[in-house]
This record gives sequence, C-alpha cells and structure tokens, in this order.
Amino acid sequence: MWLIVALSLLGLISSPVGAQSCGGALTASSATFSSPNYPSRYPNNQNCQYDIRVASGHKVMLTFNSFELQDASWSGACTDYVEIYDLFASNYDVGRWCGHDKPPAYLSASNSILVRFVSDGATRRTGFSATYWTATSGSVTTPDTTAEINSASCGTPDFAPYLTRIIGGTAARQGSWPWQVSLKDSYNGGHVCGGSLIAPNWVLTASHCVETSYNNPSRWTVRVGSHTRESTDSTQQDFSVSRIIMHENYNMASLDNDIALMKLSGSVTPSSYIDTVCVPDFTFSTGTECYVTGWGTTGSGSLATTLQQANVPIIARSTCNLASWYGGAVTSNMICAGHAMGEIDSCQGDSGGPLVCSSGGKWYQAGIVSWGYGCAQPNRPGVYTNVKNYVQWIQDKLQQYS
Repeated sequence: MWLIVALSLLGLISSPVGAQSCGGALTASSATFSSPNYPSRYPNNQNCQYDIRVASGHKVMLTFNSFELQDASWSGACTDYVEIYDLFASNYDVGRWCGHDKPPAYLSASNSILVRFVSDGATRRTGFSATYWTATSGSVTTPDTTAEINSASCGTPDFAPYLTRIIGGTAARQGSWPWQVSLKDSYNGGHVCGGSLIAPNWVLTASHCVETSYNNPSRWTVRVGSHTRESTDSTQQDFSVSRIIMHENYNMASLDNDIALMKLSGSVTPSSYIDTVCVPDFTFSTGTECYVTGWGTTGSGSLATTLQQANVPIIARSTCNLASWYGGAVTSNMICAGHAMGEIDSCQGDSGGPLVCSSGGKWYQAGIVSWGYGCAQPNRPGVYTNVKNYVQWIQDKLQQYS
C-alpha cells in the first residue's frame, strides 16, 4: 500500500493504458508499450507514466527495443527523456535517458517499477518501444542481445598487446589485435580503410569508406590476419565481398550514423592471428584508456608499413562540443577519444578501423574511426562512431542477410 502512496506523492500514477495512450497501468505478466504515436513522432508537451506491476514475489525485467528522442543540449541536459523509478531499489531514481542512448536492460528490486516519458514543446522524434516480462526472483538472466556476434573467444587475443602510452603511438605486436582487417581497393590493390572482424564472415567499418563509387562489393578485397600493409604475411587470408550495407540514415555532411557492414564471400579460418572483437551493449566511461589501431598516415605523411596502435582515453562529449573544440558537431552517435594537447591520434587510412576498450578480460569495440579536424591537433581529438548505439542494427542485418 505504501508504494502506491509514495508514487502518488511523486505525481506518477496514471490511468490505464489504451491504444497510443500516454501512460497508465500495466498489470499483465508481459507486454510491449511505447511512447504516444510510436513509430510516428510523439506529440509535444507529454508527461506519461507507465506503472508496471507483476505478480507478488516476482520481479520486472525491462528492455528497450528502440529509442530515439531529442538529443541532449550542449550542457548535457535532457528536455525529452525517459526515466525509470524503482522505489524498492537502493537508488529509487534509476536513471534518465535521451537522444539515442537506449537505457540498458533493467531488473527491478520488487514486483513494480515506473517508467516516465516527458517531451517539451520543441523537437519531436519517433520515441521508444519497450518490453517487460515477469522474472522469478533469484533465477533471472538478462537477454544476451549480442549472442550472434559475440563468440566465446571474442576480444581475447592469443598474443597479449604491448600496452604503452608512448605519445605518437607505436608498432603493434603481431597478432595482438586479431580482429583488425585491411580494406583494399581491388582496382588498384592499395589499402584504403580499416575494419574489424565481428563474425566469421562479417566486417564492421565506416559508411564514409564505402560511399558513392566505393559501394560496389566487387571493388573490395578484405585482408584478415595481416601485420604488414603491403607484404604477404603467412598468417593472412584474403576475401572478396558479397554485400555492403550502409546505415540507412548515414549523413555524408555530418557523418552521423557512420557505420557499415561488409559480408565476406566466405568465412575466415580462426587462428592465433585471426579472431573476432566483442561488440558492447554498454557504455565506457569518460577517461577509459582505449586503443585505436590501423595502417593510417604517420608523422612522415605516408601510410604505416606495419600495424600501429595508439592509446586514446575517452573524452566527454560535452568537452568535445565546446566552441573551442568541435562546437557542437559531435552527436550522441559519436565518441571522442584522444588527448587535449594532440600529438596522438588516428589519421587518414585508419578510417573504419576499431577503437577498442578492455572490460572483464575482453576487448570490446567502442568506436569506429570516423572523422576529426586534421590529425593529432590540440583540442581536435578523434571522433568515432559509437558502436553501442548500433548493436540491434548490426544484429538485425546479420540475421536478415545470413
């Protein structure tokens, strides 16, 4: 009884949910609910509260299927947002999300939670769709949304990388980044972009690498297991490309949604020098020490002969969007990583390659090399596609074109 009273005091109790309604009571054992008008744009000035209750003695498992709200302001404030409240949790205000940062799967502390959706009088987006179901206390597992792409061996190289913070980067240990691939132009044979192996026959790269005339699969050769850019390594395998998938909302001007997939003509043969990287459905915090790898342009102005690595910590988006940095050009679909003083960065030829960060003994691809102003300039760190935002997109494409 006191839970209902407490929710009432917060002003968070609504009438039962109807078709395309704004909030209400959800008491079925499982259901899918969404923002008003979904998948069309939601109305302005909404304050919708979804009161989710399952049978006593059980818990609520909540996941978001899709999420597109107005982006946060430059100050980081959300004006359109989703909040989760759980009065029996140690922190009853679980969190607030906006933009494209989909809330993570959440398991309630008791048999009830409340989801609140708020919109202001300005920009409207398509909103969200979420699903909840009844979970038995003590026997709950969170759905693995990346099971098809995250193998047991992903992100665990047989040869541990030599992790160094040397300014300007350094040559990588052969085999220490076994998911790194080189995308070569079959018309001239040269290295054009980087990429990463996320499944035995799928490569993740940037849309800007494969736009316009480069969108023809016959143009490409994908080299895996390579260490030297031009020489033939005994460890390498070459594949033609059977399909290229650019993100449907890729913006050539802003480089928003700069992500693409390449399907190989066959599956790689795993080895100590060839394996997949893990794909994260979580966020790496500001300051996390990550590494970018590739054969891109070095200080000499030419492409690197052997695979290079560079230590680049994640920088807060709010910092990157300062007027003296990138002036608001970094969207919620992007990550900044690098050093304020410059001197170490990804560069031309690294595009499409992986930014990886370590968690729980595995390497996860946090970003895809996307853009930046110059290379290694002060207040101009590298900008990377935020892979976390595209886990479902990747999964959907792999299933559709398997």
